[in-house]
Amino acid sequence: MSKDELLEIENAVGIYDAKANTGCDALDVILTEKSLQCRKNGIKLSCMADGKYLNFMPPSELYSLFGNMLSNAIEAVQKVDDIERRIIAFTVRRLGDMLVIQIENYFSGEIVFKDGLPQTVKKDRINHGYGVKSMRMLTAKYGGDMSVDTDCDVYRLKIILPLPENSRKDAELKDAV
Repeated sequence: MSKDELLEIENAVGIYDAKANTGCDALDVILTEKSLQCRKNGIKLSCMADGKYLNFMPPSELYSLFGNMLSNAIEAVQKVDDIERRIIAFTVRRLGDMLVIQIENYFSGEIVFKDGLPQTVKKDRINHGYGVKSMRMLTAKYGGDMSVDTDCDVYRLKIILPLPENSRKDAELKDAV
């Protein structure tokens, strides 16, 4: 087998490995896309997501919430010089009657906060900086809480959402099947 053939097989296996299966189609699409982006840029994405509880949110809101969350994390770790620290840890899990969504990643430089939210570091502040605000708005829409903090060079975003009863029942039915 030639080197090119081996590389082609490796890429095909990488695409298969990147395919997410969380129990939520919209989250699967986002995670698969972002996994491939991470792989291409030498970023390790660790993901433990139980998406079956997300059926109370329309796909457009899921794309906005998780797309912004993961895009921001990818952008931040790409700026980290130490390739061993180009890591993103992402979790979605049920804790009692709550859904806990968390993302952690390394970052370099300084993060400036205003009203509890990190401010964009991009020069074009008119057209940037809305992603985290939209995540906060979606969290509030569903009666949840969002917090963002840093500890040394680790950025942590955590969202806690109350699970609607119908979402819990739907997820329990999926488990029973």
